[in-house]
Amino acid sequence: MKRAFAAGFAIAAVVMLAAAPGFARPGRGWNNCRGGGWAGQAYGQQTGSANQETLSGVVSSLDKATPMRGRGAGVHFTLKTDVGPVVVLLGPDWFLEKSATKLATGDTVEIKGSRMNYRNEQAVAATQVKRGSDLLVLRYDNGVPLWAGWRR
Repeated sequence: MKRAFAAGFAIAAVVMLAAAPGFARPGRGWNNCRGGGWAGQAYGQQTGSANQETLSGVVSSLDKATPMRGRGAGVHFTLKTDVGPVVVLLGPDWFLEKSATKLATGDTVEIKGSRMNYRNEQAVAATQVKRGSDLLVLRYDNGVPLWAGWRR
């Protein structure tokens, strides 16, 4: 009986050790959200703290669009800056509807975000948007959106 238990324990230990490298691979788990599908996608690979910048200006238009086939509507706005207009990507409309901070055309804002290629044009994926004393946080500094892993 003791031998059978020890043999079963040894087999289980060998199986777990053999499987461990598969779980320890980079890009797995919540931190990189590959399991949730974000970092492995075109948008997720372009965001992160390495290319963060801060811009300020006035919201000149606020729109909804479908970024990819099979995705829900996302919200973006055009930021009128001193150097010209910049498209700012916020996030899914269902996530922003739950937010206490509501943006409108004419708001003066300061955004922190990462430059990226969106529909073959330059845009900024906002990490946070500050309007007066209101702060709308959308993504972690590593680019992972706060809505990653959420269920509606």
